[in-house]
Amino acid sequence: MKRSLLLSVAVSLFLANFGMTQDMEEVFEPFPESQRELLVRGQFSDLEEALYGAIRKVVDGKTLEAILADERLMHWVTAAELIRLTGADHMEALYGRGQKYIRFLMVFLQDPEWMQLYLRAGLVPTNTEVGLRVLADIWAVDGQAKDFRNYLSLATGIASSWGAGRNAPRVQLAEHHPSPGKKCNPVWRYRFFKRSHQQEKLHPGFMKLQPWEIRFLVASGVDDASFQYCQDNINLPWEQYDGACWFANYKGGSDFGDSIHNGLLFYAPCSNDIGIVQKTVEQGGVCGALSTLGSIAAAARGIPSYTVGQPGHCAYAIRLKRGEWRGGFGGPIGGMKEYIFFDGLDPVSRDLMEAVFADDANVEQSYREASLARVLVAAGKDNLARAAWERAIKTAPLNAFFRQDYQQFIEERFLFSKKQWCDYACNLLNDFEGHGFAALEILKDLQPKFLEGQSDQTKLDYFAKVHKMLATTPMAWSIKPDGIFEFQTNMLQQPESCSKLFEIVLKQHFNKGDGALFGFALNWGVKQFVEQGQEEYFDRAFQAAVRMENRTSGSAPLDAKALSNNLGQAISGAEKARARGAFQTLSKFAAPFCHNESGPSVDQFDCPPGELASEGGFIMLSSYQRGRDRPCDHANVLAKKPGFLCTESQNNPFVMIELPQPIKMSGVLLVKARNNQDLIKNIKVSRSTDGATWYEVASTDNMPYQWKIVTPETPEVRWIKVESTKPDKNYLLMRNILVFKSER
Repeated sequence: MKRSLLLSVAVSLFLANFGMTQDMEEVFEPFPESQRELLVRGQFSDLEEALYGAIRKVVDGKTLEAILADERLMHWVTAAELIRLTGADHMEALYGRGQKYIRFLMVFLQDPEWMQLYLRAGLVPTNTEVGLRVLADIWAVDGQAKDFRNYLSLATGIASSWGAGRNAPRVQLAEHHPSPGKKCNPVWRYRFFKRSHQQEKLHPGFMKLQPWEIRFLVASGVDDASFQYCQDNINLPWEQYDGACWFANYKGGSDFGDSIHNGLLFYAPCSNDIGIVQKTVEQGGVCGALSTLGSIAAAARGIPSYTVGQPGHCAYAIRLKRGEWRGGFGGPIGGMKEYIFFDGLDPVSRDLMEAVFADDANVEQSYREASLARVLVAAGKDNLARAAWERAIKTAPLNAFFRQDYQQFIEERFLFSKKQWCDYACNLLNDFEGHGFAALEILKDLQPKFLEGQSDQTKLDYFAKVHKMLATTPMAWSIKPDGIFEFQTNMLQQPESCSKLFEIVLKQHFNKGDGALFGFALNWGVKQFVEQGQEEYFDRAFQAAVRMENRTSGSAPLDAKALSNNLGQAISGAEKARARGAFQTLSKFAAPFCHNESGPSVDQFDCPPGELASEGGFIMLSSYQRGRDRPCDHANVLAKKPGFLCTESQNNPFVMIELPQPIKMSGVLLVKARNNQDLIKNIKVSRSTDGATWYEVASTDNMPYQWKIVTPETPEVRWIKVESTKPDKNYLLMRNILVFKSER
């Protein structure tokens, strides 16, 4: 009784000292009496341990359902989880900043709804006071407004953006140490969006956005002035903001003669008092500047957006409706550089994030369950913690954070056998259909452990499930799945198992998705088998995949561009490896994706006498021009069809042809690619029986469009080489190289 009286006096003095009314004693009401004094004093480390102790006592004998239904208990759980994630030392540091922050912490810790909103903001500021400091700054200027709670999601999303994620260091730096015209202030952004909403300048869906979605509006490190400039000067129908980038001119040099690509030189003539977006509008820019303009223009109107890098290009995306992104300036086809979930900067993580957060009620429930699981772990209640984790994963099976924490919990306590881990992994693969690369990242450290010691057949069965899941997963340009193939190969013990794995991979990916993974698999097969002298394994697996596809009806059509690109890489890989069989097999499959290169038809070829002997032969180039060469068309170079090949620019580029069998050559016909007739002039043709010793057949310094060479007395030939003899670097581009044999 004496202790309670003393505490009551202490609370009253505390409230009076910080200008709070006695009615606000309810600040401390949710907490057990023994913890109130710790809260008043800002001793958050002790408070965290005290909360764990109180939770430990209260949960004894309770079911999980009863715990989750006990709102007072869940308030303790939420507060304990907030302290754990933020770090008690960081909360004590924030408390020590002064009255404003003390008042905020007292209010925030009594508000479980707001704390839970903060904890499920997608990315939670962890081991830092920044998130809570930003919330306190916003609360200090607007917390007393009657409509403040209507904008909790906005305030919380800004706090999450400032304290966590890839852009957090940029916005923090621009807040505290901005260069002229580059300030980023979280309170300004809160006021900007609140005022814009009240003035009906934002998209109608703005008030429905949750904190994880608010991040797409506010997390950019672009200066505050650019938001205001876009809103003042760019006003489009909502569905046209994917074209907002065109409010600036696309150009590579400014009006002052500077090149945009020369770093700071482009901005040297510009005023430092205006924002980056205004500079782009006034001076023009290339893709990076224009995509930033388009993204900020959308965000300034309350439309979620993000910029995305693509190979050689920058683009952006906007979202008018949850889960439905549309590209601006050629996007979004970007890719992930890291597996960072829920950060919104790449399509694979973005798609997973959209799936996890699709249902607000589900998200709220799953995060309550996960918070309870983490607190029960810290409180030493493992049985209840395991049940809470399993419940959270059942509610939100795609949440990568939940999965990783659950796996760590199980692994540290040795609760699963290898078989149980394998069963868990298979169930996860089923849950993650369409999100395969995220699933493999979650399982990355587990797979070697539960597969070690298993038979090759068990491993192959598991790998088949992996590739079945991957076949439904969208690809992005920066994903490099070679490591998946290498890991699986290294896990197998018997050489023939690698051949079986390759067959499984091809069967799973043939005519699935956009064809990209099938192309990567072919490249891997060339390296694994063809380049190692095991070409028969490659051919057998490929033919088995094709036969299986022929028995399957209703397959989705392939993305022609993606598949042709990857088939082209595989064909060039086969050429480099001198893998004739793989070259022929891949070229046959690539036939539907060949281009119709302009040039002579069958009856327009100026052929030498004799019978065509080069069709079905093999091509090798001195180098491969990735942006221009078309390996899918290489086989047609040797036939009376539209073919095409292109080397890199180099000294004496060449192409070598191996004929299907030795012949008595009667002549050669070379046909240029139409658009390069002036480029290809100095050409020499040579012959060989072994591909090593060469004899000149003919040469010219002024090759015509069709160059017919007749060789009536040529000895036996198996190889032909066509090379440029131009004295400086040059490309070699050809439409056809046709070799003829004597009919005698």
